[in-house]
Amino acid sequence: MDFDYRFAVATFERPSIFSKNTLSLFLINGIDLNKVDVFIENEEQLKKYKPLCGDLNYIITNTKGLGEKRNWIRYYYTYINYCKYVVQIDDDIEYFITKTERPYDNLKKICDEGFEACEKENASIWTICPSDNNWFYKDYYTIDLKYCCGCFNGWINEKNYCPYMTDMEHFEDIDWTLFHFFKDGKIIKNFKYGLKTKYLNPEGGMASQFNGNKERMKYAEEQADYLMDKWGRHLFKIKRNKHGINLLLNRHYKPTEDELFFRKSHKSNPQINTLFQ
Repeated sequence: MDFDYRFAVATFERPSIFSKNTLSLFLINGIDLNKVDVFIENEEQLKKYKPLCGDLNYIITNTKGLGEKRNWIRYYYTYINYCKYVVQIDDDIEYFITKTERPYDNLKKICDEGFEACEKENASIWTICPSDNNWFYKDYYTIDLKYCCGCFNGWINEKNYCPYMTDMEHFEDIDWTLFHFFKDGKIIKNFKYGLKTKYLNPEGGMASQFNGNKERMKYAEEQADYLMDKWGRHLFKIKRNKHGINLLLNRHYKPTEDELFFRKSHKSNPQINTLFQ
């Protein structure tokens, strides 16, 4: 099945990183750049990106921070330029990997398989392994509650369904994972593929927003506590390492029908149109 999807890239203060990594990845994988939308914050950012990255479809969000920008992307593909299939990808993805190939240069196949699995399983979001350690790779996908990494995922936009807006600046990807899980009862995670990227990159992005990763890690502790209270601590396990706090999801959790409270289509609220004006 051929899916007509768009690639959404959220980026901030990283024109050289984007040019070297994800933009080059698109070209190597034969992606039509007319299907790529680059979400930047303001005209000042545009002046930095165009000389290095060329004449792409830049969309100015006038937002502050990653959470607001991710919300704006969902708003954009629902109300401004409706698109049913969206692939969200970070600006610093170096390459994709399989059990036997590094790099693996068929991004279209990865995306097509993700959306095919969603359609088959009546799910609305998919992802792959967020690690470049192919020891974890398997020739299957799962549908239970597993983390859907914010750096690379695809989701299906239901027309006239009021988009979920995160109130998280950190762990916003876990927030959206749980929204989709309590909408569909399923998360598609394809273990055939993984990716290479640099997490907690000190250049640009969230590190720039928090004046370094030390402050970012401190803020993550506060956000983790809030997120667990928001969704229920029974869904999480806390893990800490040198990079700070991490939250693991309870993959054994099975939602009841009553807990699938996002399943019913939420009709658009006209007031949401004022959020980004």
